[in-house]
Amino acid sequence: MQNIIKNVTLLSIYFFVILFVYTAISKLIDFENFQVQIAQSPLLSAFATTIAYGVVIGELIIAVLLCFRKTEKLGLYLFLGFMIAFSIYIYLILNYSPFVPCSCGGILEKMGWTEHLWFNIIISILTVLILLYRYEIKRTVVVVIATIFTSCLLVIILFFTSEHLMKKENPFVRRFLPHPIDKAQYLDLGVNSYYIAGLTPDTIYLGNYTAPLLITAVSKDLKTKVEHQIKLDETERSFRSLLVRVQNNNFFVSDGSIPIIYRGNTSNWYAHKFMTETIYFSLLQPLTENTFLFRSQRASNGEHVLGKLVVTDTVTFELFEDALQKQIDGVFDTDGQLVTDQKTHQGIYTYTYRNQYLVYQALSNTFTKGKTIDTTTLAKIKVTQLADGTKKMGAPPHKVNTKTYAHNGKLFIKSELLGKNESKSMWNQASIIDVYDYNKNEYLYSFYAYDHQKDKIKEFVLNDLYFYGLVGNMLVRYELGN
Repeated sequence: MQNIIKNVTLLSIYFFVILFVYTAISKLIDFENFQVQIAQSPLLSAFATTIAYGVVIGELIIAVLLCFRKTEKLGLYLFLGFMIAFSIYIYLILNYSPFVPCSCGGILEKMGWTEHLWFNIIISILTVLILLYRYEIKRTVVVVIATIFTSCLLVIILFFTSEHLMKKENPFVRRFLPHPIDKAQYLDLGVNSYYIAGLTPDTIYLGNYTAPLLITAVSKDLKTKVEHQIKLDETERSFRSLLVRVQNNNFFVSDGSIPIIYRGNTSNWYAHKFMTETIYFSLLQPLTENTFLFRSQRASNGEHVLGKLVVTDTVTFELFEDALQKQIDGVFDTDGQLVTDQKTHQGIYTYTYRNQYLVYQALSNTFTKGKTIDTTTLAKIKVTQLADGTKKMGAPPHKVNTKTYAHNGKLFIKSELLGKNESKSMWNQASIIDVYDYNKNEYLYSFYAYDHQKDKIKEFVLNDLYFYGLVGNMLVRYELGN
């Protein structure tokens, strides 16, 4: 009996060596992919690189320690610590994670997460029995308990620390959810001059840069397309760049270079003058039926400034002089996208060339600051002033954020930068959309919006059920995952 136990113990240790050598080598063979998988872990994302190297090196060292009698005891304790840490990690994934990530190499690829948890528990119990059999029981029990406690504590600390870093102090590590958008459907629009004018529960409205007063209403299932010609209550004006924004049953036609705003109803597509000759603007977004956020330029120096416009019996506006922060010239360095969230009635201005956004808080009538997860705090642009005083970009700009959309407290940003541990090959297949809770200033997750026939998504909107985007000549609709 004693010989049987001895042989079983020896074979078990050999198995531990083979197990760790196999898992370490399998991760080394495709180490880049292993790092990416760790980075997508909902618990350890912020420490992906350190953990990836630490796990592989640790497994190889422990395998070597188990090969020699003098270091076998230390190797068994470390082996137990690793197995307990892996077990706690899997338990947290299964019970406290918002989603279950992809596998991380080794045997896990051949097992489900629950099966792997039980495998780890059985191996851990076997390791404890071997330690109790080979070494002095009282001392071994104390060290085993200390090892288990330390491993559990370490994983839990990593979990909470990683969550804080990912949401508040993100080191440019993205967390990609599995299938947040799926089941793509396409509608061929024929031309690429469309832009998204608005979205209601049943219809997506498309404007057209080449036919400014033509609106195309597409049903939510992309099966019906109806064109509407907007009629204005005047025809004598000469416009430069009319844009249409649809909000619920109302629509607004504006040209900030005139400046003028028309308002109408989607029941008849007739628009009357709503605001005229009050304020020039380069960006305009409706907050409510009679309240707008806009971006204008100061008459004194041409620098950008944000403002709010209220149209009732009279027209009033106010400027938020200190909202936009100048870094270089106050024009190019403060360029960005202005969107409004129709559910929360808040506005968000996202800088194009730096990792910041501003959120309009209606109750306090102020803008609060938030930041995106990349590390570009200063705009990387070069501005050249010509002889006539005109300012131009002196070099290709370093874009950070491009198209944005806000829905139900979340800010969706199409990013132009790759994060840490991300596959460069995906950049040639899809665009990256980062998602934030803009009121809490927290990063939530990211997802891919895939290219179509080598065309990248250029604009998008979404509601509770669907994600719509313009890709080349196509309108695409994805179903949103839970």
